[in-house]
Amino acid sequence: MALHAGDASADGGRIPFRHYSIPEGLPHENVKTLAQTVDGRLWIGTSAGLSVFNGITFDDVVFEGLSSAASVYEIEALPDGSLWVATESRGVWLVQGDQAVQPFPALAGEHIHRFVAWQDTLYMFGTEKVWKLDMGTQQLTNARYRYAIGTPEGSGIVSADIASDGTVWVLDGRLGPGRVTADGTVQFHADLARMEVRSWRFLRFDMYGTGWVTHQREGLYRLAADGTLELVLQANGAEHICVTPDRIAVASGRLGGLMWDLQKQAPLAPLNEQSGMPTNRINCLFRDKEGNTWIGTQDGLIQLVNPGVEHVMESAGQPLVELQGVSTAADGSIWTLSRSEGLVRVAPRPATFQPGDDARWTALINGQDDALYAIERRAWYKYAADAAWQRVGALDNAVSGVVDANGVGFFKRVDGLYRYEADGEEDMLLGWMPGEGVYYEPALTPDGRLIVWENGRLIDIDKQRSPDTGIRAMQVLAEYPALRGVGVRALTMDSDRRIWVSLQGRGLFCIQDGNVLFLLPDLEIDRLTQLNDSLMAVEAHDGLHAYTFR
Repeated sequence: MALHAGDASADGGRIPFRHYSIPEGLPHENVKTLAQTVDGRLWIGTSAGLSVFNGITFDDVVFEGLSSAASVYEIEALPDGSLWVATESRGVWLVQGDQAVQPFPALAGEHIHRFVAWQDTLYMFGTEKVWKLDMGTQQLTNARYRYAIGTPEGSGIVSADIASDGTVWVLDGRLGPGRVTADGTVQFHADLARMEVRSWRFLRFDMYGTGWVTHQREGLYRLAADGTLELVLQANGAEHICVTPDRIAVASGRLGGLMWDLQKQAPLAPLNEQSGMPTNRINCLFRDKEGNTWIGTQDGLIQLVNPGVEHVMESAGQPLVELQGVSTAADGSIWTLSRSEGLVRVAPRPATFQPGDDARWTALINGQDDALYAIERRAWYKYAADAAWQRVGALDNAVSGVVDANGVGFFKRVDGLYRYEADGEEDMLLGWMPGEGVYYEPALTPDGRLIVWENGRLIDIDKQRSPDTGIRAMQVLAEYPALRGVGVRALTMDSDRRIWVSLQGRGLFCIQDGNVLFLLPDLEIDRLTQLNDSLMAVEAHDGLHAYTFR
């Protein structure tokens, strides 16, 4: 495996990527499908079997009782860590741990195009019938598709999905998408029968309830609730669809990877040979939970290494100026904090939160309890879901802080660092003279320790309630005399235990193993937040700057 940089694209950029194939351990170069289990491992379905990647090595999965490799074209990871696998002419398999078995002999001859886990049922959509597995009782049932009277002859179901409201849709290769009614009848839109035979390929719903369908000759269609379709991307060879909170990605075996922005309702730059990819022969695309992009091609597996720097200046027509932070919530939404606009959701769909005209926001905080918090001068708030924020408790002019895994806040005020319980009780941990707060900034380590940048040195401080003696245990971790007397804007330790410090007039520093790396020296960085494997620096005057450390 080697790191490559693609050819220069039209705008002069490059796409760095890693290319994995048979020499790196894949069983076959034709990668058909991808999935990720809860343990973080990536599963790769190929023309010659199933492989699992742990970040370093590829291991083949043995299919019990098979004398030769099976071609894998569909896999589905479940929350319990198991994996369902559909093969060509070799039946359906269940992978638990690293063992693959056939739990249901009745499925041995079935061609399953799509697995969908919905509530307590696993749906397995075949060409002529749908199988349903009750995951509690392990009872397996099936039913043939019944087309409404007067429907033209179809060519069989090739894909399916379940919308967020529980509505089941199937995709006939000739008739297009059809809604499954309460009595099990499939209803198709009458105008779709005129289109070319066996050209419909994939059906997927996004998290907002919108359906997306690919037609191999025409491209990507948006599906309305009444079954009507709108062509949004022309793409010869369009097949597989990957849905993320902010975009739709379409794999085309001829044009590469085509992108549709859900927020802007507009196409994005494609991933193809012209933009630096090694091939246009793409079978599937996958975004893992860490934010990495994986592309299965007919020439191996591609991992995009660095998506580059994106400069965002507005959201839904609102200028992103005077920013105080950017963070990602548990539901995948990205929020910024603006002095003028309040809390603004940038993606996937614009939204705002402002409890009052006189609200003065100072910080966004990703708590170690996996919740998103925001500090306002009189209170602190916790993000619930769907653009809703809940008040946690009162504050007294806090300007920054962190929240640990227990939901306890550690907030910086003008005279010191304070501990705040959700019940409103406060406790001073570290004090300083008026005007000296500019030299102090708190952060939490990945294991929950409280560290503080204290005027040129880094200290570890006891974050529990103050002892009766008034003396708090602390330890000096490192000292940087050359950085004394310089105001600190932001401090964080990332998942690889690198320390990132933004200092006034000095730009951004990265400290690792005692070494100091200078980054973005000419910018005043107000806030730092780790988004997946990238560090997002928020510049107060001209939007967002994303820096990926490799």
